Amino acid sequence: MKKRYIVVPAALALLYAICAGSGELPGGFEKNHVFRSAKDFINKLNEGDFEACCQRFNEAMAASMDKEKLENKFRPITEILGSFVRFKGISISVKKSSGAQYAVCIVKCQYEKEDATFTLFLDKEMKIGGLYIK
Repeated sequence: MKKRYIVVPAALALLYAICAGSGELPGGFEKNHVFRSAKDFINKLNEGDFEACCQRFNEAMAASMDKEKLENKFRPITEILGSFVRFKGISISVKKSSGAQYAVCIVKCQYEKEDATFTLFLDKEMKIGGLYIK
């Protein structure tokens, strides 16, 4: 029975080591660069600089979302959320979609009235290939 008490913590430590890994992202993504790019994009959205946001879109995203569409979608959201307060948390993973590899950055933000979670798909050039706000 005492062996079980040793095996369980050892298994949990091994699982943690596998999940945590080295902190490196595959495919040429650098974690801090992805984080800075995602935060910068969200700051531009919060400031209402939709032109700068659209310049950060990749070709596919730019074809489906222009400045006016982005503004028409985001303005009502800011009315619900209120003013931006702070970034609460950020996480990153890598996903392959439509033959391209993306860093999927999930950013939790605190606003005056409610919290919001942004999911950004960034390619290796730090261009936005997808944007979701929840």
